[in-house]
Amino acid sequence: PKVTFFGENIPPILRDTSHQLIASASSLLVIGTSLTTFSSYRLVSLAHERGIPIVLCTIGPTRADDMVTMRFHDRLSVFIP
Repeated sequence: PKVTFFGENIPPILRDTSHQLIASASSLLVIGTSLTTFSSYRLVSLAHERGIPIVLCTIGPTRADDMVTMRFHDRLSVFIP
């Protein structure tokens, strides 16, 4: 599957592409993750460092709760029917 499991890194090509996309983004939407994997957390951290607004939607706490502009504690079906 094309997912990043706990303890794994995202593939380098995906990491580099993600960094480029975040560099040119006007905002970042993060859904359905606790950001436990450091690779995903780094992407949110990069957006935060660049001052990009971050909207986060997931149930439960995440490692980036203090970085986000807007936080929704809802099921994904609220946003993605």
